[in-house]
Amino acid sequence: MNNMKEKELGPKNIVSKAEFEKLSSDWTRLNKEYDGYIEQFLSDPNTKFTPDQFAQFKAMQQELFDLEVRLFKIAQGELHLEE
Repeated sequence: MNNMKEKELGPKNIVSKAEFEKLSSDWTRLNKEYDGYIEQFLSDPNTKFTPDQFAQFKAMQQELFDLEVRLFKIAQGELHLEE
């Protein structure tokens, strides 16, 4: 069964073009939203975020980090784009 699952998913070090495009799109969308929070704070350091806004801000930061780890692995050659 494990062998069957590996065949379905493909090699673990290969990233499909579709997955790369989704990573790129997700990063771009999330980075714009994240930058909005940063710019709001930089333009007014007295800005107070609600606990929900702060939790969302922290969640976006973690999601960006996770996306960037994957993108950096591609850039460093640990992961390879499907040809």
